Amino acid sequence: MPLHLYHEPVKGHLYCYGLDSSRGGGGDNSVLDVLDASVSPPTEVVCLRSNKLDAMDLAKNARDLHDYGYEVARGNKYIPRSGGLVPEITGDKDIVHQLQSRFDLDFWYVQEKEAKPRSLEPVAVNFGFHTSEASKTTIVSFLHACLVRRALFYSNPWLQDEARYWSRFEGNWKYGLASGHSGGHGDVTMAIALALAGVVVVQENAGIAPFCREAQSVRVSQSYWEWEARSGPWKRQGHLAAR
Repeated sequence: MPLHLYHEPVKGHLYCYGLDSSRGGGGDNSVLDVLDASVSPPTEVVCLRSNKLDAMDLAKNARDLHDYGYEVARGNKYIPRSGGLVPEITGDKDIVHQLQSRFDLDFWYVQEKEAKPRSLEPVAVNFGFHTSEASKTTIVSFLHACLVRRALFYSNPWLQDEARYWSRFEGNWKYGLASGHSGGHGDVTMAIALALAGVVVVQENAGIAPFCREAQSVRVSQSYWEWEARSGPWKRQGHLAAR
């Protein structure tokens, strides 16, 4: 099982899970990434990545990790949108059913749905994260800004490799077309970006100082990912574990 435990769980710490599922069977990867939101900067503690796992497998592993000690941050019952379980729910609805059978809704990240212009209807919510072009741009840009500011400590060896497949055109992050011809993947990037979305909310509701205040003002450059893929300064800085 391609499960990597980079740091042992600490009792009382707040953990956020980003889950990007696939159908398994050797196609796209399913990825589960866990960040510790109780430390500064937030630190990657677990990464599970495999193209053999489907939504049920990913949900089962998430529950096993929670029971092992990486306890998903539970939401405050008085504050909505405050849990640390952040599955991507756009492409694979089965992940929702599999997780709901294993986790109470108190653990879930709750996302407001994009309101229709000039609509007077109450804003509905998603349990989990629905990725649109706009929301994907937001979370990937924030991940990029955190990496620029060294405001995230990660250990997996895939994020840097995936950099070459992401670029920014006309204000939106795009998963590069070249990846489809060269076996590239963007799944780890998405899983970490989802977990970071959970960290922001969990820390805010726990009264923890923002870990990357400057990230909101960092200008996102199209060439950043490609430059990092070539030069790899995080490895020299100790932000990337030895392969």
